[in-house]
Amino acid sequence: MPEPTVSTAGQGDDPVGHDEAGSGGASRGRYQPAGARYGRTAATKRRDRWLLIALGAFIVVVMVCWTLWAGLDQVRGSSINVDTGANSVIDSQHVKVSFTVSADAGASVACAVEAEDVDFTITGWKVVQLPISSKTTRSFTETVRTSQPSVSGDVDSCWSSASH
Repeated sequence: MPEPTVSTAGQGDDPVGHDEAGSGGASRGRYQPAGARYGRTAATKRRDRWLLIALGAFIVVVMVCWTLWAGLDQVRGSSINVDTGANSVIDSQHVKVSFTVSADAGASVACAVEAEDVDFTITGWKVVQLPISSKTTRSFTETVRTSQPSVSGDVDSCWSSASH
């Protein structure tokens, strides 16, 4: 035979969520959802939804602006092309590098010229500020001092620089 169960209603351990504290028992039997008890109401849900929509819109606007800025920067930027010509080892501490640079007329250009050993380790490096010219294609020869014997020279990169 099953044992009778003992009711604990009204003893402070209400598993249903009735509010008994401070109400003198007036709200007994009225159920309050957990969200309302802990501050999650329809108004806070609506506010949170609008905040998330606003945050998402802000992120989209920032990404669109950045994409436009980066794209326009590429269009405005001058194109610089470099072709490394012959290079020769002068002695154990010097390499001569010849190269041709094509850039917009009047552009200020700098190039990184380097010397390498047989393992392609950089043994010498030099930044060369090229003079401004009305010509678009110009040839240069630079001598790079090395820290150890080298076998070749190369132009790593060229970029637009501020004129001095």
